Amino acid sequence: KANFEILNDVVFNQVIVSPAADDPTTQLIMEAIQQSGECWVGGSLWNGKKVIRISICSWVTSLEDIQQSVHAFIHARDSIIGACEK
Repeated sequence: KANFEILNDVVFNQVIVSPAADDPTTQLIMEAIQQSGECWVGGSLWNGKKVIRISICSWVTSLEDIQQSVHAFIHARDSIIGACEK
């Protein structure tokens, strides 16, 4: 999980995750993932809290693609939270 909390029961292809940050930081992390070009994610609300929504919808998505996306999440979180701590 790389310290991202999966909030929903993953039934098909939708995954709702939280970087365990406040709403403004979650928004910045989501935007950094989008700007990386590594993968596309969207925002949503889960029980009133801002979250990141992932949709895996292509049959050609490989394990390598997933690993690259996870790396983009980790890099975005670490760069945003690191910048906020300075």
